[in-house]
Amino acid sequence: MRFEEITTRNHAEDLRNTLLMFEVPEDVNSEEEGFYEHQLLELPVFLLEDVPDGEIPNDNPAVGEPLGTVIGLQTMPVQDLLLVKLSPAYGGQEIMVPFVDEIVPEVVPAEGDEPGFVLLSPPEGLIELSTPLKGK
Repeated sequence: MRFEEITTRNHAEDLRNTLLMFEVPEDVNSEEEGFYEHQLLELPVFLLEDVPDGEIPNDNPAVGEPLGTVIGLQTMPVQDLLLVKLSPAYGGQEIMVPFVDEIVPEVVPAEGDEPGFVLLSPPEGLIELSTPLKGK
């Protein structure tokens, strides 16, 4: 990456550990470009198998409580990882989920008053608890 105003190595060194911030254009198409971390943070995460076809899982009695909440996105060289804090009913631990279409088939960012959500379809063994703990 280069900046027009930074013309020497010494000038670049002066900027080391500087936080670079920029505005995200509102017309960015998330489905084509992916997602920014801030669009994912605090989204509830549901298991795809628990959501009836065509229904929105948020506040849906047929779906129940979310599996957890997105707490971060870790960008990796091969594939990104979605960081999820499981709800206490599912053990409460933090897990890393490969952010690929096969495992995360749907992401709906919150827009205005409309709540967003994430649907997971994890392969067996990715999440140890696939049903809520009894008595919690």
